Amino acid sequence: MRWAIAVFALIFLTGTAAAKDAVIVPGKVYTWDSRKNGAQKTYRAETLTLHFQAQASGSEDDATKAVLTITEAGGPTLRYRFESGFETPSVQFFVGRLDPANPHWNVVLARYSGGAHCCLEKDVFIQWQGAWRRHEIDSGTETGEIEYPKDVDGDGVPDFVLFDDRFAYRFGCFACSWMPPQIFYLQGNRVIDGTASGKYTKLLEADLAKAKNICTGNDPLNGLCAGVAADGARLHRFKDNWRWLVQHYPRQDDWAFPDGCAIDISDGTDCPADQVLKFKNFPQSLAWFLRRTGYISRAEEAWATAQADQP
Repeated sequence: MRWAIAVFALIFLTGTAAAKDAVIVPGKVYTWDSRKNGAQKTYRAETLTLHFQAQASGSEDDATKAVLTITEAGGPTLRYRFESGFETPSVQFFVGRLDPANPHWNVVLARYSGGAHCCLEKDVFIQWQGAWRRHEIDSGTETGEIEYPKDVDGDGVPDFVLFDDRFAYRFGCFACSWMPPQIFYLQGNRVIDGTASGKYTKLLEADLAKAKNICTGNDPLNGLCAGVAADGARLHRFKDNWRWLVQHYPRQDDWAFPDGCAIDISDGTDCPADQVLKFKNFPQSLAWFLRRTGYISRAEEAWATAQADQP
């Protein structure tokens, strides 16, 4: 009798725990908020299980930290510790198959980094050769809900269409900054930046037309004109669009364009004082920045700088 009661209790407790698991739909964006959804929460999508757990708060530094455990039935398990920019752990996520050549699930986590106009840092988890691999997409300034990737070029592969937030505040205020598109997709165990691949010509041409229009609009600003050169580079038509920029950029814009550095330094590192480059005008500063961020080559930077010197 006691054995029967024990078995019944085990079945009841197991069923109760399973009943608390949330069933989610692949291709839909969800939010786990530890304050609203509980310090521990499990989500299931077919054979995939995601378990979120807020870290026990031993100090103020721990208050926003959490652990995600990803498990594929009959497959690998991953524990990933992360930090959210909110007062308590909260994160957006979705699951789906983002690489038609890979039969396994992908998981994407969007963590708010904190700060004004910033940033949902995206962790992409890929099953590859019997293990979960994590990649990071450091692009975009979304502060609302992320979007599930859509196939924008018709090749059957979902695309992350984001915006290059490295341009934010670089040549103007946030609202005065044109952030050109960046498009990523998954291939094998890689996240590919395909923006300049030629697959997204229509999207880039549309963005270029908008950038030119606003650059010569009622309130032209250098930060908005920067998109003309960036889109032109991605379309492999940099020189034509650079000539257009040099002719049309607003010389009356008094935003202090940034200095450059004669040597390559990592992000967040100060340039040595004896290596700082002072630029005469906005196009020169922009040319250095475009080379520094991978839009153009050193040869193109030298050509663009020479063009900017011409009256």
